[in-house]
Amino acid sequence: MASLGHKKLISGQGVIWGMDFLPGEKEIIFTERKGKIFRYHLETKKILEISGGPKVVARNQGGLLDIKISPKFKADQKVYIDTSFFKDMRQQMGISGEQNQTELQKNYPGITLRRLKQDYELAADKQKFLKDVLQGRPLEYIIENSFFYRSDFYVDSRVLIPRSESEILVESLINIELEFKEKQISVCEIGVGSFALGLSYLIDSKKEVSFTGTDISEAALSVAHINKEKHRNKISGHKIKL
Repeated sequence: MASLGHKKLISGQGVIWGMDFLPGEKEIIFTERKGKIFRYHLETKKILEISGGPKVVARNQGGLLDIKISPKFKADQKVYIDTSFFKDMRQQMGISGEQNQTELQKNYPGITLRRLKQDYELAADKQKFLKDVLQGRPLEYIIENSFFYRSDFYVDSRVLIPRSESEILVESLINIELEFKEKQISVCEIGVGSFALGLSYLIDSKKEVSFTGTDISEAALSVAHINKEKHRNKISGHKIKL
């Protein structure tokens, strides 16, 4: 069996994100998240910056990300990249007036135009939506909705917005419950907040769960009750106390 190893090729660069081999496999093309593209020759060890790349917003998880050479690169000379950037949202949505690009980039780093347009379409008061966006209010609070795991949940400023990183906790709970032979189990969540995590688990659970959710904030529990009612048809087999 062949053994695997590793070797450092490049140092002193920024955050290197994506890479691909150029035809002949003697050169690598790679991206720096802050917005630069380079070629690296495996034999000469020389690094050459490629000009003409797009302007990007390199904040949070945004920036110049993956890069891929076209399967027909020798013929079409195409290189595909994954990036985040901003355009004039009002212009794209057919709304007159100038957009404050600096404020958008500061308040929503790395967000895509597609996401903004989707949330804009969901907003009942579109002018208020634009005003809230320019003030930097979280989009989930503006549209009072947050997608978590596999479901939509009501959220407002009384609770924290569910983070995608927390979805791994739902998957962990599903796996942990398989270790119990009992058909009925009890689960308690402290700091239930919007109830997004607990509900996501209950919706997928194969057990009959007696669930207790607590929170020091009565306001947060009010939001939790809203989401409990919203998904009541999916959790009818469980006993829930908030």
